[in-house]
Amino acid sequence: MAKHLKLDTWKKEILAGNLCPYCNDLTKRIKGSEIYGEDTPWADLDFMLCRPCWAYTGVHQKSGIALGSVANALLRDKRRAAHQVFDRLYQEAYLTRTQAYLWLAKQLGLNRKLTHIGMFGEEACDLVVELVPPFLEKLRQQTNLRK
Repeated sequence: MAKHLKLDTWKKEILAGNLCPYCNDLTKRIKGSEIYGEDTPWADLDFMLCRPCWAYTGVHQKSGIALGSVANALLRDKRRAAHQVFDRLYQEAYLTRTQAYLWLAKQLGLNRKLTHIGMFGEEACDLVVELVPPFLEKLRQQTNLRK
């Protein structure tokens, strides 16, 4: 039976991008121009920002929901690195995106609803970077054996 992590209101607000995990300040919805400047592709996109910490995350443009918890520069870098290796599982057509996230949820012992790199902290991102390459290599070998 899968474990189901029970989240209190504080953790739900952090994962929703509404509360900063570093200083507990409320975040504000802003335009990307405040972060990246006016003459960038991100200027008109929405973000959630904690001004005191300068921690931020993107916002899904259609739903208006934050793409995860706000993150400082180090965590944003770790999330990018995790996505760089993880996304190859479905970009290289070994798994669907859903199958890849189900596999990751199982590896990390998480509920699938909480298995999103935008919700991960530094340790979980490091685990993704560690776990995915050997699994990807195994998938490649299995595919080569079938040819």
